[in-house]
Amino acid sequence: MIHPFQHVDSRLLQYWRGIYQLPLATPLIGEHLLRYHPKIIEKILQSCSVTPNIWTKKDLSLYSRVLQNPQRARASYLLYNTFLTQELIPILHGRYHKQRLLVKTRLLVGKNDPVIHKTQLNGFEKYTKDMHVELLAQCGHFIPEEKPELLAQRITKLFQ
Repeated sequence: MIHPFQHVDSRLLQYWRGIYQLPLATPLIGEHLLRYHPKIIEKILQSCSVTPNIWTKKDLSLYSRVLQNPQRARASYLLYNTFLTQELIPILHGRYHKQRLLVKTRLLVGKNDPVIHKTQLNGFEKYTKDMHVELLAQCGHFIPEEKPELLAQRITKLFQ
C-alpha cells in the first residue's frame, strides 16, 4: 500500500496499475470472482511477482482456495470496495494532510511492483520525521513471498 499523503498531480497517471481492483470491488461480481474463479487469483499472484516459480501449484491453490470461503470472499470484496468507494478519493483530496505520522515507519516496495510505481512513493516527507521508503531489487508486489528473509530482517531492525 502506498502512503496516505498523496496529492492530485502527475502521480494520478500511475493509478491505472490498480485496475485489477475494480472487478474485485464491484458488488456481486467481486465475491463471485473470488468464490468461483480461483484461476483469476492465481493469475494475479503470478503476474505481480518477479521471482520465477515463487508460487508452486500448491501455493496458488492454497491462496485461491482460502478466498473461495464465502465469508473471506465477502471480506475481500468489502475491503476493495471500501477502499475504492470511500478511501481513495478522500486520500487524493488530502484527508491526511493535516495529520502527522509520529511513529517510526518503513515502507518497503518491490522495485518491480506492477501495482505501485515509485512516483507514488514521493510526497510524504513533510508529514513525518521518521519514515523511510526502500525499493527492493528483484521483487514484485508480494514481498513476504519473494523476499521473506529480507522482510524479517527489516522488521527486526525496525523493532530493535
